[in-house]
Amino acid sequence: MSTSLPQPRTSPAFLPTLTTHAHLRIHAAQVVDGAGVDYSPGALLIETSTGTVRAAGRPGDPDLDAPAELDLGDCVVMPGLVNAHAHLDLSLMGATPPAQPFVDALAAFRQARIADPTQIVRAVTLGARKSLEAGVVAVGDIAGAIGTSLGLSAGVALAATPIWGMTLYEFFGIDIDEPQTRDRLAPALGLLGADDSGGAGLSPHAPYSVGPDAIGAARRFASDAGVPLVIHLAESPEEAELVASGRGPMRELLDSLGLWNDRVASKFGRGLSPIRHLQPHLGPGVTCIHVNQASDDDLDLLAASGAHVVYCPRASAHYGGERAFGPHRYREMMERGIPVALGTDSAANLPEGAMSPEGEGISILEEMRLLHRRDGADPRVLMRMATVDAARVIGLDQSRVRLGAGCRPLGLVAIEAPPGPGTPLERALRSGGRPFVLLGEKISRGTRIV
Repeated sequence: MSTSLPQPRTSPAFLPTLTTHAHLRIHAAQVVDGAGVDYSPGALLIETSTGTVRAAGRPGDPDLDAPAELDLGDCVVMPGLVNAHAHLDLSLMGATPPAQPFVDALAAFRQARIADPTQIVRAVTLGARKSLEAGVVAVGDIAGAIGTSLGLSAGVALAATPIWGMTLYEFFGIDIDEPQTRDRLAPALGLLGADDSGGAGLSPHAPYSVGPDAIGAARRFASDAGVPLVIHLAESPEEAELVASGRGPMRELLDSLGLWNDRVASKFGRGLSPIRHLQPHLGPGVTCIHVNQASDDDLDLLAASGAHVVYCPRASAHYGGERAFGPHRYREMMERGIPVALGTDSAANLPEGAMSPEGEGISILEEMRLLHRRDGADPRVLMRMATVDAARVIGLDQSRVRLGAGCRPLGLVAIEAPPGPGTPLERALRSGGRPFVLLGEKISRGTRIV
């Protein structure tokens, strides 16, 4: 007997699972992933005991030539999405005013950072739930400092949620050398690595809060441990001014915190861009978050380094990245072979009400929609940025976000594609429809995540 989604839908919901069959056959207007699967109309055959895709194609193909147990009608089915950059411990923080001076935003983040372990767990749990409601099944989450209640509680909380999580432990140190850095990172040794529910990596915060010597030491530490390293880079004009001239609001902030001295000053003021400033420490296994500022020379450096980029479109717009530096160059990055993933950053840059019970949540889908609406970005490219390229950034096996035969996706997402011109995926991106999520890991147990 076929099961259809209720129509219309006005709020997030989760698909019911069917456990009376060894296999679950799904029909939809389109089945698409970020690595070449694209069938319209589309069909999937899922092995319910393992969540493994046994066949993907069109209704009527030899392996799919039978009625669907789950007929999704005018919906696009895709793998669960990946958020390559989030700050889930800021999920209790309200939206901040857009386009404020970035140093003011930093002050707001410092005040909002929770130190109470119970509240950290609450924030991360909320963030994971609002991610899942938005179709996100895996996340690269920046946690607080290594060895503190902030960092450890965030990592433990994320591991306990239904989504796959890479916890990236953040640290600061504008005036520490390599031995001091390795001492600071030593508590991370027992945390790093990955298993089937997630893993851990390192995040020296940014060039204005971690000195280049410490960043270099952290990269070697991460490389030795075989884990990802991510850094916020080329995000704001204040950062660019500090790196190039050693002056400006960021310098004043460091002065006010008692962190500016001659040793620190000697690392800045050489007329370099942030990317050139850190070029010796970029390479495979390193991910640069934001990269709102990027000259042609910077793009050449990034491409030669083998580093990845995570672009957070709504965060860049919220804090005036395009106004300061011009349109983001994510498409040119990809043309040069630089993998670019999508992220959301924090609740502070999401629309007012996004984290409310009826809000859109922490949504990579909305990041995709912005780029499709604003830039005319190719939906197939957006799918890659939101799945396979994002999985690469956080150390997740790409088969967990693909729909080809033999893959075992972490989840399936269905989105309505209202009638109109274009492919079902294009129509779904133009619509405001919310995703329905079926966790692949939960198919055999018939679990609904609420």
